Amino acid sequence: MKARKFYRGLLPSIVWDPENNRPLADFSSGTFVTKSKKVADALLEKGYLEVSLNQEQPPVLPDPPLQDDSQPNARPIHGSEAAAAVAQAQQAGLNDSTPLNKGEKGRSLKPRRAKG
Repeated sequence: MKARKFYRGLLPSIVWDPENNRPLADFSSGTFVTKSKKVADALLEKGYLEVSLNQEQPPVLPDPPLQDDSQPNARPIHGSEAAAAVAQAQQAGLNDSTPLNKGEKGRSLKPRRAKG
């Protein structure tokens, strides 16, 4: 197997292997190189970015998803979780054009105008 190089981005520097009770990968230098398919697959699953072996500069990272400040406990969802949420909404009969103009107890969900 050929060597594969990974960049950690904003993820942790140490990836722990709970099966063997030791580090699976150490990104102390910002990158990690492995020839193990098992290790490479685990890093991809955890969100580490694979880069070419000769790439010296870190890749440009995408902006983190925006979070609505009106829902402080909300967390962004991605991948299969996002797809499941869309499917659930579609099953409930909701789509992008479904009006959401009434909240609990008949309160309007429309933003209030600023006074002044």
